[in-house]
Amino acid sequence: MNIYKYNYYYLQKGQIYKIYLKCLVVKNYQELLQFFQYKKLNYSWFNNLFYFNYKNEYKTLFEYIHQSLQQYIMYIISVLGGLFISQSLFGLSGVYFRSKCCIFLSRIFSFLISILFIALGITLIYLNKNQYQQFKDANCEQNQNNDFEWLYNSNEAYKQAQIKLFCQDLCQCYIKNPQIYENDLNFSQTDSSLPYQVQQCQLYNQIIPEQYRYYDKLANFIETYFKCSGICDNIPYYIFSDINNSPPQYNQGCKKRIQDFLDKISTFVYLSSLILGGIYFLLIMLMFYIKQVEQKKEKYNKLID
Repeated sequence: MNIYKYNYYYLQKGQIYKIYLKCLVVKNYQELLQFFQYKKLNYSWFNNLFYFNYKNEYKTLFEYIHQSLQQYIMYIISVLGGLFISQSLFGLSGVYFRSKCCIFLSRIFSFLISILFIALGITLIYLNKNQYQQFKDANCEQNQNNDFEWLYNSNEAYKQAQIKLFCQDLCQCYIKNPQIYENDLNFSQTDSSLPYQVQQCQLYNQIIPEQYRYYDKLANFIETYFKCSGICDNIPYYIFSDINNSPPQYNQGCKKRIQDFLDKISTFVYLSSLILGGIYFLLIMLMFYIKQVEQKKEKYNKLID
């Protein structure tokens, strides 16, 4: 992060004054985060703005949770994109060619965009209320809704990795600081070549069934970005990421963390949709009001003439 000085001059009462302006040049948002941390400011809100930096990981999370979600998002983006393009083209054409028909069509598309945003917001409120409650009530048992089958499978992946393999007789692990662990684990404090995550165990593919190994990337991501271990059952150390980063910051299991994250994301999306829909609706009302004022002016001018 670099600070540059710029000199500005202005003339007042025959005197030339020089102003120094310091500009903070940030190459990437990580530097800005470090700056906030250095200044001892609370920057967690700022970090949340950069979820897109981990878009691939969050995409993976949503694909595990709801496999058709990406398809729904693409449909919505396609429809909104088409409406935005049409509205812009007709609006520009109407202004450039002074075409009342194009301006009218532009207003129609603006109205459709407004309705779509509002409908999307209302739909998300309904879905959030129902889906969130279903997810909150779900557990890691096998006999339940197929939408939450990933809970059972990922939880079983944790169970089998913890009980049968990782830091057990079949897979000794490397732990730098064993004093933080209360469990009886099979580890070495000196041999750094030993596995620090269960995927590195030689018998991983043989011991852990494929249906559970499918969720190891999800578990790795959850441990890394949600700072928890285990799904429904809390585990006091990391298994799929790096055990030496233990203990996890959160000790209630990762289901609660995912639950809170999904609630925040859905709330942000439906509030944004309602706000954008309201803004577009106000713009439409403003355009019709301006049109009526212009028509009244034309009638008034004709009466004067």
